[in-house]
Amino acid sequence: MKLRIPRGPLSLKRDLLRSRRARSIIPALTCAAAVLAGGSSVSAAIHTGGYVTESASVHLSHSGVKGVAVQCPSGDEVVSGGARFTSPDGANTPVFYTLIDATPIAEGTGFYAAGERGGTHGTGTLKVVVQCLPTATIRDYTLVEEDYTPGGSYGLTAAGTAQCPDGYRVVTGGAWFAPSSGGPDASSWNGDLKGSSPTPGGDGWYAEGDVYTLSSSLVLHVLAACLPNGVVGAYTTVKTNVSVGHNGTTRKRALNCPNGMRVVGGGVSWWSQGASPVRVPEGPWNSSSNGPSVDGKSWYAAVATQGSTPGVSIHFLVFCRPT
Repeated sequence: MKLRIPRGPLSLKRDLLRSRRARSIIPALTCAAAVLAGGSSVSAAIHTGGYVTESASVHLSHSGVKGVAVQCPSGDEVVSGGARFTSPDGANTPVFYTLIDATPIAEGTGFYAAGERGGTHGTGTLKVVVQCLPTATIRDYTLVEEDYTPGGSYGLTAAGTAQCPDGYRVVTGGAWFAPSSGGPDASSWNGDLKGSSPTPGGDGWYAEGDVYTLSSSLVLHVLAACLPNGVVGAYTTVKTNVSVGHNGTTRKRALNCPNGMRVVGGGVSWWSQGASPVRVPEGPWNSSSNGPSVDGKSWYAAVATQGSTPGVSIHFLVFCRPT
């Protein structure tokens, strides 16, 4: 696997040179709100009070797929990014909507998301939100991409982690389905994301999804945008586990950062016994919203479940930094 950058709608300028094999993620933190220690250079850590927020929306009025890209101002990089579906009245609408792509693009200076509206279930709007900081204050990202092939004993699903190098911490990340050399693109609709999230230890990005038909060239791309521990600083972690409901049930949570803090990375994933990520069966176990609020103070995610699976829970997680 290569340290490289997804070639999405915003064109890219360079490839990274090193290669790295994915490793297993570390165990979860045991408390609902905890601090992940940073490096010794706290004065250089990310401070979220200087966020510049950019957003864009696309309306889905009939069955199909659309995507939208958002670019940070020149000289800035994405620190937090994601997407959510809303109904015409602005309410969150997790049912019958699915994220199919959600990832940083253009060397970490933009974010792209695409979503699907299924059947005839009303209208909705896909909104992409990014929070940006100057590159001069956070340095250039090391971007790690890992590719996972669906199939085998897991049917049409694929899952895995993009692991940051030793001494680095994940800031943001994402995932998309495409051929092995392809970037995120709504016009090549290939599969749905079931979950996408930083690893609980903050050292990588985990994602899971399923495809509609198996293809020798189609893979799940997982991307982690990483910085040295001392550049990031310590995270305050807010998280919760929610039990899986019955057929057609949705589970959604808004995780609020403590006062004086704003979000960095966040996400949602399926867990086994509340302890580690687990693949769930192929089918409509999908993520419909996964991203920061416009004010940067909370992270909202929503998933839809199919049936009841004993021992499986939904894990909502966000990392926060002082303003």
